Amino acid sequence: MLTILVVDDEKLERKGIRFLLNRRSEEMEILEAANGKAACEILQHRTVDIMLTDIKMPFMDGIELVSVAHKLQPDLQMVIFSGYGEFEYAKKAMASGVSNYVLKPVDPAEFENTLNLLVEKITERRNEAQRSQWNQDSLENYFLFRYLCQGNADLLNKISGKINIDRWDQIRGLFLIESEDNFFEESEEVFIQKLTEYSKQKLSFLNLAQNQELCVLFGVCEQKVFATDLAEWMNHTFGNRFYVAVGQPVTDRSELPDRFQMLESLIENKFYQKETRVFLPDHVSEDTGSEQFLDETISRMI
Repeated sequence: MLTILVVDDEKLERKGIRFLLNRRSEEMEILEAANGKAACEILQHRTVDIMLTDIKMPFMDGIELVSVAHKLQPDLQMVIFSGYGEFEYAKKAMASGVSNYVLKPVDPAEFENTLNLLVEKITERRNEAQRSQWNQDSLENYFLFRYLCQGNADLLNKISGKINIDRWDQIRGLFLIESEDNFFEESEEVFIQKLTEYSKQKLSFLNLAQNQELCVLFGVCEQKVFATDLAEWMNHTFGNRFYVAVGQPVTDRSELPDRFQMLESLIENKFYQKETRVFLPDHVSEDTGSEQFLDETISRMI
């Protein structure tokens, strides 16, 4: 979605630009300001993609506006409307960060071409930012998985220069989710999107296998209640049989490997407790090697 700010002291001119914008296919929000001062107030509180502004306006003209706007939002794409007698003003504005200018009276075809160039530039910038964020997230997930499996301080020292591991100190819980089929191979993106919308919690996800997803919780909540609610929601929403293992809360990143190992042990309980969907820390016996424990396990399996 694009946010476009139209700045002109003549209401009729603003209505004309809005009419031309509404002819385009992109989804957009159109904001209006009657002068440069009002436009600056909007820019201080709203992120704008494109600003279209006249030059001659009361209180603050377009030349001063583009200079202030560039400082407020460096990525803002700006276009000025210039009459033939204002060409020197237009050149000055171009030196202040204006992307382009359109002669008045506005030619619809020229205006359309100008907008096409700006939208293309904005789209490319957004795609690049998305690719960069995806690469950063992938790198962080890779090192997080290595740390969960290896769990040593030497590894933290090696990766601290590659990613920002301070965010791991905000992790407060881990949940291991497992399906009876290869659910996450094809439906991981849909699962993450719907769960994020449903839970209202700050979450991150790490895919471990075709049937396993690690859910990372940032922030404090009642984790047993959250895990139970999560299991019921998954089975109701996707119609698959899921199991959820929840460990003890995390207070420091040094605890993460132990909590992860606990989850892997907990999830194994599904083999002989098919009716149980949520496995809590008390499902793991402290004396798993005793003869009594083995007898009880075999009985439960049978």
